[in-house]
Amino acid sequence: MIRKLKLFVVNCISIFGLVKLSFLVERILKKDNYIKVINLHSTEKIYFTNFLKSYKNIIKYFDIITPNLFISFLNGEFKPNRRSLLFTFDDGLESNYFFYTEILMKLKINAIYFLPLNLLGKLTSIENSIIPYGKKIMNKMQCLDLQSFGNFIGSHTLNHCRFTINIDNKKITSELIDSAKILKNDFSISEFAFAWVGGEINTYNRYANKVIKTIYNFSFNTIPTKTYYGNNRFNIGRTNIEIAMDYNEILFRLSILNELRYLIKKLYYIILLNE
Repeated sequence: MIRKLKLFVVNCISIFGLVKLSFLVERILKKDNYIKVINLHSTEKIYFTNFLKSYKNIIKYFDIITPNLFISFLNGEFKPNRRSLLFTFDDGLESNYFFYTEILMKLKINAIYFLPLNLLGKLTSIENSIIPYGKKIMNKMQCLDLQSFGNFIGSHTLNHCRFTINIDNKKITSELIDSAKILKNDFSISEFAFAWVGGEINTYNRYANKVIKTIYNFSFNTIPTKTYYGNNRFNIGRTNIEIAMDYNEILFRLSILNELRYLIKKLYYIILLNE
């Protein structure tokens, strides 16, 4: 019922053109040279056609950039001419691999895949229930294959670990350091990327943030904000998008209207992590 109500509100906003108006205002004010990072999860084949339909509308308003261009952007070597999107995937589900080989490769879209690096090739379990139960995680060879085509591999901890208040510092350190070692040794990674697990405000941890800054080159949260040149590379926001969504909902989520919904969470995050 709540889901249907949200979709009704989103469609009403779309009918009145508020999302498109917000994009137009950004262009007029010359405030549209930013990057939106999106994160996806399960990408089942039954939704491929729906994604392609949405994609045709998305590219009217956004350019798509590669992970390499995003790193150049963070280093001040690249500036987008208009609003751009970077694709990222969480949890490393095997459906992501087939989504890339059957859809994204043809569209020439590369992404960052954040993996629970101790779970490669395994079926998800109740202990990791945030990942759809019974879904298979990509194996190492599939990950290397993605990497060979220009995709990036990042850490989503070792075991899909949420850094809640009851997780001790030793466990946090192991999840972060050991996953970085796998990135280096198994995937020859030189630019270390990390994505927080969860997204609920109680999954952000000040101690974990300090460790992340000593090991990784940049990290991503789950707060839907824009990334402009010069922003904190350890406070990169992401907007959750799923390929089953209607394109009106996707465009709404990519707009400033959606960002306004998360202002309180964003402020709490900044205060909690001193960011």
